[in-house]
Formats: sequence, structure tokens, C-alpha cells
Amino acid sequence: MVGKRYSLEKISHLKDRGIFFDANILMYLFWSSNPNLEKTYATFYTKLIQQKNKFYVDVLVISEIVNSALRIEHKKYNALNKNPIKEFKQYRNSKSGKARRSESRISLYAIQ
Repeated sequence: MVGKRYSLEKISHLKDRGIFFDANILMYLFWSSNPNLEKTYATFYTKLIQQKNKFYVDVLVISEIVNSALRIEHKKYNALNKNPIKEFKQYRNSKSGKARRSESRISLYAIQ
């Protein structure tokens, strides 16, 4: 089943409905590189919280998000450090990578 798109003006139509989040939505909420999209998604998210909607996410989506967030952090790490870690898997297992992985999981637990 394909999800339906709603504009902010019609978000009230979702009251009392469960909302399934895919990876893209959660990435825009927590790791967006586009402030405008982040603000738009945050506004939707806030309104859904205010309406007391229930949120759902698949465990594979969480895995995808953690992996994507780590890849973003790996790029940032390499851009800021004189001794970059070229291989993603090496970064993921490094002290910095493990810390970022833990932070990304904590951020995802914040979902209502």
C-alpha cells in the first residue's frame, strides 16, 4: 500500500490515525542538510504530536537511518580531521563512530 501525502492544512484529517514513518521522513527530522525541509517536517511532526497520533516505524527503517546518519558523520569527520578514516567500516568501529552510532540511536528513541 502506498502512503498518501497530506499538506499541513489537511493534517487534521489524520487525527486518531497511526502514522508510519519511512527513513526519508526521519532523516529530514533528525539529520537534514536542508534547513527548509527540516523545518517543514518538524512542523508536521509537532502537529501530529499535538493531535496525539501514534507513530510507527519498522526496525529495518531504524537500521537504515542509523547507517545513513553514520555515513553523514563519517564524511563530517573526514572533512574536519587531519587524519581521515577512509573506509566507512573502520570509522563505524572507531571510538568516534561508536559514539555517533549511540547518539543516533538515542535520537531515534526520542520519537514519541
